[in-house]
Amino acid sequence: MDHRTTGFGSGGGVDWMRRCIATGYEVADDLADRFDDVVAAQPDALLVRWTTSGKERIGGGPFEWRHFRLFLFDSDGLVRRVEVFDVDRHIAALARYDALTMGAGQSTETRPPHATGAPGIANAATRAGERLRDTWNAHDWEGFAALFPKGFRAVDRPQSVALELDRERLLVGYRSVFEMPTSRQTSEPLATRGGRLALSRVHWEGTSDSVGPSEIDFLIVVEVDERGDLVAIVSFDLDERDAAHAELDRRYAAGEGRAHPRIAATASAFLRAFADRNWDELAACFASDLVVHDHRRLGWETLRGPAAYVHALTSLVDLAPDARLRLDHVELSDCGLLWVAAWHGTQGGGAFETPWIIVSEHDASGTVHRVDQYDLDQLDDARACFGELRRPDPLRIPPNAATRALDRWQNAIEARNLDAVQAWYAPVFVFDDRRRLVRVESDREMAIANMRLIVESGARPSRTILATAGDRLILQRVHWTAPREGVAPSSHSRADEFEVDEVDHEGRFIAAIAFDPEDRRAASVEMFERWARSDAGRSQLASVIELRRAIRERDLVRVRATLPEDFVFHDRRRLGAGRVARPDEYVVWLAALFEQSPDAIMEPIYELAAAHHGALSVARTFGTLAQGGEFESVFLALWTFRNGRPASLELFDLEDFNAAHARFEELRPDPLHVPPNEATRSACRLHEAGDGGSSGGSGIARSRGAG
Repeated sequence: MDHRTTGFGSGGGVDWMRRCIATGYEVADDLADRFDDVVAAQPDALLVRWTTSGKERIGGGPFEWRHFRLFLFDSDGLVRRVEVFDVDRHIAALARYDALTMGAGQSTETRPPHATGAPGIANAATRAGERLRDTWNAHDWEGFAALFPKGFRAVDRPQSVALELDRERLLVGYRSVFEMPTSRQTSEPLATRGGRLALSRVHWEGTSDSVGPSEIDFLIVVEVDERGDLVAIVSFDLDERDAAHAELDRRYAAGEGRAHPRIAATASAFLRAFADRNWDELAACFASDLVVHDHRRLGWETLRGPAAYVHALTSLVDLAPDARLRLDHVELSDCGLLWVAAWHGTQGGGAFETPWIIVSEHDASGTVHRVDQYDLDQLDDARACFGELRRPDPLRIPPNAATRALDRWQNAIEARNLDAVQAWYAPVFVFDDRRRLVRVESDREMAIANMRLIVESGARPSRTILATAGDRLILQRVHWTAPREGVAPSSHSRADEFEVDEVDHEGRFIAAIAFDPEDRRAASVEMFERWARSDAGRSQLASVIELRRAIRERDLVRVRATLPEDFVFHDRRRLGAGRVARPDEYVVWLAALFEQSPDAIMEPIYELAAAHHGALSVARTFGTLAQGGEFESVFLALWTFRNGRPASLELFDLEDFNAAHARFEELRPDPLHVPPNEATRSACRLHEAGDGGSSGGSGIARSRGAG
């Protein structure tokens, strides 16, 4: 098969090959062949860069034909297939080599299930599936039933029929099957999405006195919550894998995927464009400075620019027009994604499947600037690459609804689009200017009229975001510059202020509060109190709100009252105080801080992670030293909560972000752990009494156990 533009075309048999070779000798003299490079090789396949040289019989000039040759060999080492490509089609040659050698002689239907999955892919949903399997096979009905919390839903979708069951009805249906003497199941994870979703293939078999040997294979999508508790299981027939993948993607988009909307939107656009063969739309997913690094052993050379990458993908489609991309495992972050995927389709009369791993780096708009490709056995390398993408700059405050509203507002200001400026103020908007020389409160109409004068004057704001609180509040430093006719830009009018801005659920401004440059503390207090009154603040523990107020007001008696006796403070910073195991010692540490800086204030900059068990945030302490001079310290603060009260506080240096995040996950409670209550504590006391020689206590403990 000759894929060259001016090649011999396609044919078969020894005679056809002999005629092709003879044609070369008819048009040239002194023919010679040489291997320039072995591009890829395995026992039954070889891809080489090849040069044929000689002298033309007509004209007598020398020539060289450079091209790629792909050979396939039979079990005796004889050539059974040859394909030829132009020298500038190296990507198509490699793609063809992959297609012909990946799983040679084995269709995707007969390949074992694990052959298409990446090793080492696990998440909370796959672990929940393992617990279901293990308790089932151990015939532990109580343990099995305990894995289904209140509110759990099961959906059975064989073909087009859907049956939904709650926890109680599901367990009633399971019980008779569970009690079959040889009831047993195995499971194989096929795909994951983020940390809470997994698609698995399940095989069940069993027998009983009244039922002969039975077995069934089916697919399940498992979803868990942030604690690892089951939320839902959706079942599909084995041949409904596309529908199962669609369910997996739908739930991911509605859940974890919502945290990274721009990355998810680009990924969806890429998949849609490839499926539609819309190469212009596909190219639009990539930045003009795109670089593609291929780390696969038989990978492409480094590609630069969207056109080169799209050309590589179209080469695959040229060879296999029905080629499709299936995503097995997906993880998203704020700045990139990790895909474990597979190209699959048919070519040359047989099915092929080419798995690979993709890591892509995206900018703030979601556009792709870099792609790294890996083989399946390079998963650790791919994860390391993705981990670097996921390591954020702790000082870069992520956007929220308020910062996005400010971006739109500033764009309208710079465009001098007063109608757009006006649209971003809610009817209830209030501007409270607390600067000492102003002291004015304005409603929406007055604020818009004032903003019109500012825009018409040519004044321009520059902003620095200092902190966020939840999704709707920000604290910013604003620097206004107004031009003055006939003077240099350095002499233009300037004004600085701190401003707290709040938006509503539609992203419209409902309040802006301005402060003098020296009233940084007052601005911080204002943002906190507005957050505490918001829905987000009211959902927090009252004791945590009280603790933050007490620290802010330097009321050490109130601080101590909020802390339980087993509170632990651990300052892990390199120049920190170390571990303090008692709340009184933490209060002493705070007293020393306030002595060094009487006006010190502790302020969260933004929240990195939050769950029922705790919160991780980037925070700062700032103020004026007693001996003079301002100071600021920025760090990571990890709070944990227990029984409605603060349980511990750990501080980390900024460069220890990964350690802080790992510690946050480490402290996440085991969802299967049953917390103690008065009954368990009484039982412990009885056992302790038995160990201490109290025969009465021991007897009671044993009788309860026997009962």
